[in-house]
Amino acid sequence: MKNKLNALKDEASLNIQKAVTLQEMDEIRVKYLGKKGEFTEISKSMRDLSPEERPAFGQMVNEVKTFITTLVEEKTNEISQEVKREQLKLETLDISLPGREVSTGGLHPITETMNFLKNIFVEMGFDVAEGPEVEFTSYNFDALNIPETHPSRDLQDTFYMSENVVLRTHTSPVQARYMEK
Repeated sequence: MKNKLNALKDEASLNIQKAVTLQEMDEIRVKYLGKKGEFTEISKSMRDLSPEERPAFGQMVNEVKTFITTLVEEKTNEISQEVKREQLKLETLDISLPGREVSTGGLHPITETMNFLKNIFVEMGFDVAEGPEVEFTSYNFDALNIPETHPSRDLQDTFYMSENVVLRTHTSPVQARYMEK
């Protein structure tokens, strides 16, 4: 059994050294380490050994299996690196070529329409004022003389961020801010 194991080790290492492609390495891995591989067969034959011989033989099988696994991984990595090097040699990049034009996005049609209308009003002499989307209740309601009991101040009609901060419910608070300046 030990002679068969040593012969298998020598045969596997010789086949691994001869391998040139990743496909060959995969076939070698399956032949020796796969479910129906040589080491599986040797491991099954251990049941024929006496209980005293099994531990030593099992240890030897594991050492040889680890040795072959390491050889397969190293050779596979070596072949992979070589394949990458060859691919890089074939795929040269000419940096003198002009770059590709990057396509940019466009404005949403509603935004374009809003900008168009703003420009019309600016040309007529109006000022365009913009304000925050989150507003204090003093600008949103109090500055516009909306009483505390008005339905628009209800929790169902206005989204309150905190007690004194709301999402702006209309454009009038911006007018109050603009007049303040």
